[in-house]
Amino acid sequence: MKNLNLKIALIFTVLLLNSCGDDFVDVTPKSISTAETFLQTEKDLELAVIGLYSSLQSRDLYGQNYAYFTEHYSDNAVVKDGGRSGSRYLEFVEFDVNTDNLVLNPFWDASYKTIQRANIILNRINAIQMDNAIKSKRIGEIKFIRAMVYFDMVRIWGGVPLILEEVTSPVSQFGVGRNEAEEVYVQILIDLNEADVAGLPNIDNSGRVTDVAVRTLLAKVYLTKKEWGLAANILESVVQDNSHKLLPIFSNVFDVKNKNNAESIFEIQFASVEGEGSNFHRNFGPAIGDNAASNDLLDAFIGDPRLADSYYAAGSLSYSSKYSDVASAGLSSRNLILLRYADVLLMLSEALNEQGYNTGNAFLHLNAIRTRAGLTALTTTDLSDQDSFREEIRKQRRLELAHENTRWFDLVRWGIAKDIIKNAKGITIQNHQLLFPVPFEAVSENPSLTQNPGYF
Repeated sequence: MKNLNLKIALIFTVLLLNSCGDDFVDVTPKSISTAETFLQTEKDLELAVIGLYSSLQSRDLYGQNYAYFTEHYSDNAVVKDGGRSGSRYLEFVEFDVNTDNLVLNPFWDASYKTIQRANIILNRINAIQMDNAIKSKRIGEIKFIRAMVYFDMVRIWGGVPLILEEVTSPVSQFGVGRNEAEEVYVQILIDLNEADVAGLPNIDNSGRVTDVAVRTLLAKVYLTKKEWGLAANILESVVQDNSHKLLPIFSNVFDVKNKNNAESIFEIQFASVEGEGSNFHRNFGPAIGDNAASNDLLDAFIGDPRLADSYYAAGSLSYSSKYSDVASAGLSSRNLILLRYADVLLMLSEALNEQGYNTGNAFLHLNAIRTRAGLTALTTTDLSDQDSFREEIRKQRRLELAHENTRWFDLVRWGIAKDIIKNAKGITIQNHQLLFPVPFEAVSENPSLTQNPGYF
């Protein structure tokens, strides 16, 4: 696999270099096809798609940095060493992220490199002679990945440049400014709806995108946009498929030996070798400790059996068991779960309740999460109205999905981020801090790229 990924990396290096104009020096290895001759066959396509998946493993993207935008920047995390790497990580936990923070630009660049890879393949795939059903599936996988990356970018930065074609010249983007957030959401929905009819299977144990993953992400987008009915209809279809289920034992979901299990819907695949390993176990553990559990989070777990399976103590801090990998002192082979069935049930309960107090399936799905956790099922006596049900859903999302990269996005879409951070950390955040600053480097390199309000 290591040699395969090296070959893929070389191929994409060539594609990127050769698709940026004729003025570049020709550094193409003679054994590697150029952009003009590559992606001619089905074998070429498979290598390119694997390369697209591998880009998700980058430490700059989902291999490490993602957590700073999702958990670190919330009430769930504290930092072990505030001075590490020039305080770039402390800025997140203290809600003081500046435009020159050294996490921002790598994540921005890695996102657009992934989008560029997707666009390169989409630009060439129709000319390849191959089985149309397989081609359709590959297009579905590519559009899911592009939509997923844009979904994270629009939640992190708001409107971003919407690039849907292969970039063939480095100067061609100088005049490209930011699209409105709604325009980005429109394209995300287009990509996901097209992926939904691409003929993808409901289950794939190798880690490839499935139709269930497409529909789950599509529902999450609708939930973010507060389109409750659309979200509920899609999530109901996922439940009715019976292709995924809650595992009986909560901790088994995160067992490193139980990758791509029946509860998992989409995971970033990792192996503990150079170029393929995850750094999440160090980021979420005592080795680095940037995402130790806050006291506020641990207090919320009081009386909940999931605490013992979610966190372990190391010194004075507690760290997520969901990422621990005692077999690896370096990079981890533990996958990163981005979508799982418990999230489906909680999103569905929320979508049903937001349409009006629901005493049927909303309770059924909520209680499935509670009883699996070892808690008692709740009734209308316990949650007697829409507001009390809403609060219980929010509590269960925090505890069930703790340190699974959902917390900040949940707080923002619920409109309670400022109040929660004030109560949990005593920090008063401003409206503009609900979005992150566009990286200084990106704005400096592109005169058409504007900064988010409130940042300089």
